[in-house]
Amino acid sequence: MPGKIRIIFEADNPIPVSDLSPDRIHGLFFSILDNETAEKLHLIKGLKPFTLCCPVYFRSKKEKVKRFFVEITFLEDWLLSKTTTAVILNSRNRDYYLNSYKIRLFRTFKIDSDDIISYESIKEKANSNTKDIILDFITPTTFKRGKYDYPLPEPSLIYKSILKKWNRFSGERLPSKEILEKVRKDIQIAGCWIKTTKLEMASLKKITGFKGRIVLYNSSKDAEFNRIVNQLTLFVPFCGVGRKTTMGFGKIRTFFNLQEG
Repeated sequence: MPGKIRIIFEADNPIPVSDLSPDRIHGLFFSILDNETAEKLHLIKGLKPFTLCCPVYFRSKKEKVKRFFVEITFLEDWLLSKTTTAVILNSRNRDYYLNSYKIRLFRTFKIDSDDIISYESIKEKANSNTKDIILDFITPTTFKRGKYDYPLPEPSLIYKSILKKWNRFSGERLPSKEILEKVRKDIQIAGCWIKTTKLEMASLKKITGFKGRIVLYNSSKDAEFNRIVNQLTLFVPFCGVGRKTTMGFGKIRTFFNLQEG
């Protein structure tokens, strides 16, 4: 069951936003979890059942903040349960450290009504009348081609990334090869307003990604294919896209333009 929570932290002293880097937020998340859960996550090879994002880091690195929030999305029930339990148990009696700054949980977590949804509900909500799909890339997004970053929003790469996570975590296996062939044929970029950016962190190599908005147009008349595309697009705010989604990259908002009939 995909889920999403936002945890608010408060520091004793203002923290430079540049210190809220993805690798440090990743470490902070693991320090909240109990040892058994953290070890279980470390042992998972390949796709991980969560994403992390501290949005303020990707907006401005010059300011200082005393409060900031981290959004965590979950692709499996057990991790959502383990994380919320750990946050509640540690909300009053534990300090954490981010670099040299002491922080604590200011508010345990915030969950909105649409932040928890079953995979079955995503399938039920999918609409086959969608033609225009708007994707807002809130944090830098990139793909891998050989040894290099590929910071361009190719529809086939976007949906390949989503399909991998859907097939891994949803319990339903969609035919990736056939779907991606139709994506290459029928889904085109109708509008593109992006900017590339480079990020460098102590524990990671320099990463080049893009942020901004794209509009995709789906010309297919295949109702089942269109429903699957809509289904995968509804899933993307939970799973993220591309590389390093557990480090805050590939965070996306989605919008649709429905055409009736």
